[in-house]
Amino acid sequence: MRELKGGLIKCLDCAEKLVGGPLDKRAEIVRMINPVTYVRPGAPPFLILHGDNDEIVPFSQSEILYNALRKARVEATLIKVKNATMGFHQKLNIVLRRSIK
Repeated sequence: MRELKGGLIKCLDCAEKLVGGPLDKRAEIVRMINPVTYVRPGAPPFLILHGDNDEIVPFSQSEILYNALRKARVEATLIKVKNATMGFHQKLNIVLRRSIK
């Protein structure tokens, strides 16, 4: 993974808070919350959107999920959203809701 404005450290800190301790000591919980654990042939199609300025979760995490899906022959699309940070989906949801009405 590449370093992006401290993102790796933030990602590790967030992950350790999520699982309640060091990742290597909480391997079973890490496995259970990792979406790649649940990738299987026959899964529904995935659309993965990830901001290229996300300082919490490195883009490589979405690439790992995308590659696992493709290896399982699941239809998947990965879109890198230019200049988007963590939480950009909230703005996207507003735009989508307005367009549906």
